[in-house]
Amino acid sequence: MTHFCNSQISKIILSLFILGFAIPSQAEIRGLRWTGTEVESTSLHTLVAKINTSLGTSLRTTDFVLFEDRSLATSQFQMYVQAIAGIPIRSASIRTWTDTTNNTAIQVEAFIEVKASEQLARLKQKGVDTVLSSLVPKLARNEVMEIVRTAIKNDSNDNQVRSIKANDVWENGKLVRLVSVKSRRGNHEFKVDLSSLRVLEHIYNEFPQADQEFSVPAKVFPVYEETEGMVRQKQIDAELKYINARVPLVTSDSYADLRKRRYLDGEYNELLGMLPIGQANGFWSSTYVREQGLKILKALPITENSFENGGVMLSGRYVTISLHPDAVKKYTNLNFEPMPAAPLRFDWAETEIDGQMTYEMTPHTGFTGMPLKSMTDAMNRPATRDANHNPETYINEGFDEVQVYYAVTTLFESLISMGFTDPDLSTRPFNAFLYDPDISMKNNAYYTEDTINFTTYSDDQQNYARDNSTIWHELGHGVMDRLMGDQIRLADTGGLSEGMADFLAALVLADVMYDQTYDGWDQFRIINQTGFNLTNEVHDDGEAYGGALKDLLDAAVASEGRVGLHKVTDLTLEAMRLTRNHPGLTASGWFSHMLFADEIGRAGVRAPGELKDIIMAALNGRNFSLDGKKVASFSLKNKKQEVDPRTPGSRQSPLPVVISENQTATYNLSVQMIDSDVYKFKYPLQVKVQLQKGPIQGAIHWVGEAVEDIVYTIEKAGDILPVNLTITGKCDEVNREDGSCVDYAYIKVYNNGSLDKPVAKKRFYLQLKATKDLQQQLTTN
Repeated sequence: MTHFCNSQISKIILSLFILGFAIPSQAEIRGLRWTGTEVESTSLHTLVAKINTSLGTSLRTTDFVLFEDRSLATSQFQMYVQAIAGIPIRSASIRTWTDTTNNTAIQVEAFIEVKASEQLARLKQKGVDTVLSSLVPKLARNEVMEIVRTAIKNDSNDNQVRSIKANDVWENGKLVRLVSVKSRRGNHEFKVDLSSLRVLEHIYNEFPQADQEFSVPAKVFPVYEETEGMVRQKQIDAELKYINARVPLVTSDSYADLRKRRYLDGEYNELLGMLPIGQANGFWSSTYVREQGLKILKALPITENSFENGGVMLSGRYVTISLHPDAVKKYTNLNFEPMPAAPLRFDWAETEIDGQMTYEMTPHTGFTGMPLKSMTDAMNRPATRDANHNPETYINEGFDEVQVYYAVTTLFESLISMGFTDPDLSTRPFNAFLYDPDISMKNNAYYTEDTINFTTYSDDQQNYARDNSTIWHELGHGVMDRLMGDQIRLADTGGLSEGMADFLAALVLADVMYDQTYDGWDQFRIINQTGFNLTNEVHDDGEAYGGALKDLLDAAVASEGRVGLHKVTDLTLEAMRLTRNHPGLTASGWFSHMLFADEIGRAGVRAPGELKDIIMAALNGRNFSLDGKKVASFSLKNKKQEVDPRTPGSRQSPLPVVISENQTATYNLSVQMIDSDVYKFKYPLQVKVQLQKGPIQGAIHWVGEAVEDIVYTIEKAGDILPVNLTITGKCDEVNREDGSCVDYAYIKVYNNGSLDKPVAKKRFYLQLKATKDLQQQLTTN
């Protein structure tokens, strides 16, 4: 049995929206609590007897009135209020929670007025009927509410009324009305003397930040604007939720003080940069700089984010939308004036220090986008598909901001509902910056440190700011960063990062679009047959991870529907927690941790070991080994040089080419597939070389690129397939600031009988730059 002290009792306030007497100053409320093992029954008769024994009172069951009897998710809840002459005593009650499966007590709490009998005796001396008859006219007086309404209207701080609640109580011998008025940004609390009609107290309290939110209706694309085949999709009605009602007032460059020092790459140290001794010696860390930025942000004055105050900015619980700072500099034909935004961003650029080239980070912010002018603005913004993806058209229409805000909010809602409830990690908002005009980032979206960035797009590409699956993929990197830690190191080329980001996007997509069909549902990269160790580029590596995890998800959903989806999501999040800050995580390390997370289970969600079989089934056929056995391999050579993730010809190191526009260059590649006991290819194999339409592909002009695929066959194991590729000296599209173009040939290998999805794929990258400077540089080297 637990007794509550008076200070605890004073914090417990029960609002009864019926006539009630306040507890007089001489009142004495005592608190009691029992757990299920201490209570034999939750019947009122048993509990009153137990209370009398504990407190020495002589209460009867007729001193209590049933106020609430409600079924909860895990129990039956009942509440009895203590009463005098049938009128409840404020804050005095018995509350019980009963297990509905066996009708036993879970918990009982009681707060009892032990001097209730004395108060009843005093009322009887005055004549209860006479007392009540004299009160009724006063309680019915409308003048009291008129006083409250007038006070609200005259309060310039917050004078809108959203709801009103009132209660009449005795307090210090006076009959008073307590009125609570919810306004736009906070609550007004009034205490009015019903006899003199005088306002005894008026207190205004702003809502806590979580309550300073509102929603506006919008039209958005549920998955994406258009498929890879450029088929436009239909919009749906939605809501932009959790918009902040108040935001920092930014009138100038808020982060100028952060730029009083320089942030060079050679002085970056995540640990020393957080310590005073390290900072004193010039070290810095991004975490520390962000903390200083947050302090600056919190010190800014606050302003209303409202239609009446210049328009609503899309800044909410989970994301703030801004324009990239370079976009505002470049695209000047705008029909509104962008203002400095609140979010901090890190801009890295190459610089020269004492004759040496280095990289430097500069803290900046972006600019606000086009504000919402009315409650219907987000519904009416045109989602124009400009023929040239003109950024100025999109900025002036403001639809991309709406789509991104909706997508980020949806990701949070979905993952939180399926187990992403880690403190701070699941609530800290992301920032989004749109229209990065950097030519080398064109046709892209990318994630950096709590920030998702969108670029500009060629006319034949998709606008990723209108592609939820891409947005959820990029933010999947953010969820990984948060759960797996800043210090995690991936031992392969980063395939886990790309595959996990794909998979987190697939989890959200499965939740949001459950049982709904749409164009392109079966064309996602995560739906594949790609094997481990059969690729040489991070996104293709990710297909093996993501594909295996998608197979696991599909099996669970086929077996248990949404329950299976939630189990796999919970399992994945737990495996991410269990690999936090791993110093060298491999594919076998990741799946070993996932199996361990399955082995320990989670009470109420997953039984221990229940997903093991489908985890292992998902890995079968993926050229994967948990015990270190030799796996199959895919050899792609440029002459004698293997094209690995970091050799010349890889994404990290595109092979430089120097030729004039009227010249050509030919590359003699060779392909060989090597079996193992773990995995054997199914011959004859079909090999397709794709020169157009791949991700960020098409800048170099390849001879024969008009053909959808150049097709070859490998007849049997051991055969070496020659693949000869020729380019011209003309860039179809410049995609580097130095005037060059970078592109790749995509070599895909298909098992016999499985021509829809490749089992192996590698890329061969070139950089074409026909300049004398580069020619001289290459000759010198």
